[in-house]
Amino acid sequence: MANRETHSKRAKQTFWVGSALSIALPWPLGLGATLGLTIGMYASPDVRDQEQVRNGAEHDFTAQFGGVAGWLWSAYWQPLARLIPHRSYLSHFPPVATPIAFLYLFGPLALLQYLLVAWLVDITLLEWLLLVLGNQFMLGVLLGWALQDLVHLWDDGFKFYWGKG
Repeated sequence: MANRETHSKRAKQTFWVGSALSIALPWPLGLGATLGLTIGMYASPDVRDQEQVRNGAEHDFTAQFGGVAGWLWSAYWQPLARLIPHRSYLSHFPPVATPIAFLYLFGPLALLQYLLVAWLVDITLLEWLLLVLGNQFMLGVLLGWALQDLVHLWDDGFKFYWGKG
C-alpha cells in the first residue's frame, strides 16, 4: 500500500502527463479530462472511504486552497466516506467507484440547476441530467478522474475488497 506522499506525488505526475496527452483529444473531451485529472487529485478513493482520518488528498487540498476550503471539502465527502468501508470496491475500483463519486459531486449541482431553471424550459429531470452530465465535457471529467483512481489503485497494489473488508 502506498503512503500519503506516494499517492500525492503520483497524482501530480498523473495530472501533468494526462493533461499533456489530453491536448490530443477534441477540446470538450480534453478540457473535461484535465478537470477530471484535477478533481481526482483531491477526491481520491481514500477521501471517499476514510471518514475517520485526514488523508493525503485532503491535506493537499487544504494546502492548495486554505483551511476553510479544506474543511468544507472534507466535510462534503464525509457522508459518503461513512457509508463506504475502507478500500472497498465502492471507493477503489474505478468502473464502479468513479461514477459513484462523479454523481456524488455533480449530481446535487445538476439537480439544483434543474430546480432553478425548470420553469424556463420544458424538459424532464432525466433529460436535464443527461444534458448536463452526459455531454463530451463531463465524459472527459469522468475519464480523467477514473485515470487518477486507477493510478491510486495501482499504487495500492490493486488491493480492494468486494465485501466489507
